[in-house]
Amino acid sequence: DNAMYWVGECLFSQGKFVDAVKAFDKMLEKYPQSDRAPAANLKKALAFVQLNQIGQGIEQLRFVTSTYPGTDEARIAADRLQSLGKP
Repeated sequence: DNAMYWVGECLFSQGKFVDAVKAFDKMLEKYPQSDRAPAANLKKALAFVQLNQIGQGIEQLRFVTSTYPGTDEARIAADRLQSLGKP
């Protein structure tokens, strides 16, 4: 799970957001209970925002806040929702 997460992270950092979403999806499908799941879901949300798929990004950010409450990822997702005007 860790290696698959970092593939997605590398693609994200290269600006390959579509490929990053696919990589995070693949990781989450294979390892849904991974300790990297909150981060992968958050990065997936941020990739959607970067792709100007704001609706999907907001939906994914809300998923992170509701599924992983109390985590750093949930706090970051909530902050990002606030910045998008969708608290």
